Amino acid sequence: MFRVHIGDRVSRWRIQKNGLPQGSVLAPTLFNIYINDFPQTTSRKFIYADDICCATQAKTFKELEHILTSDTSVLSDYCAKWRLQPSTLKRLQVVFHLHNASASTELNDLLNGKQIRHEHQPVYLGVTLNRSLTFCTHMVKTAAKVRTRNNLIIKQAGLIMSTPFPWLTVLSNIAPAAIHRMSASVKAMDKIWQYPNLPVFDDVIAHPEVRLPSRSLTWSTVFHTDWSVDKAWKEDWFKKEVSNQFLITDPAICQTSILNIKTGHFSTVFALAMACVLLPFMTGTYATIYSVPVAANKQCYISSTNAC
Repeated sequence: MFRVHIGDRVSRWRIQKNGLPQGSVLAPTLFNIYINDFPQTTSRKFIYADDICCATQAKTFKELEHILTSDTSVLSDYCAKWRLQPSTLKRLQVVFHLHNASASTELNDLLNGKQIRHEHQPVYLGVTLNRSLTFCTHMVKTAAKVRTRNNLIIKQAGLIMSTPFPWLTVLSNIAPAAIHRMSASVKAMDKIWQYPNLPVFDDVIAHPEVRLPSRSLTWSTVFHTDWSVDKAWKEDWFKKEVSNQFLITDPAICQTSILNIKTGHFSTVFALAMACVLLPFMTGTYATIYSVPVAANKQCYISSTNAC
């Protein structure tokens, strides 16, 4: 039973025969308890709320189909037993590999007797993935969003020249995107090493063979114990050639007393406003994206379903 409180008003009690009321604070916790006995499968399961993702690796597409057909059958029986209905529109499958000749290959997997839709560029938890896991498509979409907002700002302000990009980070007191990504990586790695019981700990210790030297893996980066955002930002600031750079001795300090100083293009008051609009798209988007390497001569498969 449940009821809703809005200010001083309270609704009458309602009986919830199945499912959970949308927006309830306890709904995620209760749902996790409900599916706590989720069956074991050959593929690994990644669960975020009611979004269930199964991932496995194999050397051939046939082997992938065999593993995942067996796993989807197990999940289908579990859902039927506990009155969970997988979403028909949201369930999909995708294959990650580096074999260009097989770029158009699709798997033939069924769930409840229906073909699982194949998606070459699926969106998973807000991130657009592609076959080779380069995140190019996701970055193109993000760049388009930035251009749209930048164009709106230019039209409204009637600007001819824009503020140099390094000044945007200083005026908004937000570290550059590369330093934000490094900071997020440091925090993530610290958490992984502190909690060896996490599933990701084994992935870092016994990760697949690295095939592409160009892939910079999070766990392969050497983090110095004295590394900090402020120190890295200051070093990065003086490495660049920036107009009127002498005005700032430490970019990490919030610049509240230079709002009337010119940066060589236009008033920093507007530069501060533009930085606040643009930087969330340039820093937050990439902070939590980590590249998952594909082992040599293997294809990595991810199937995503949404139970509601």
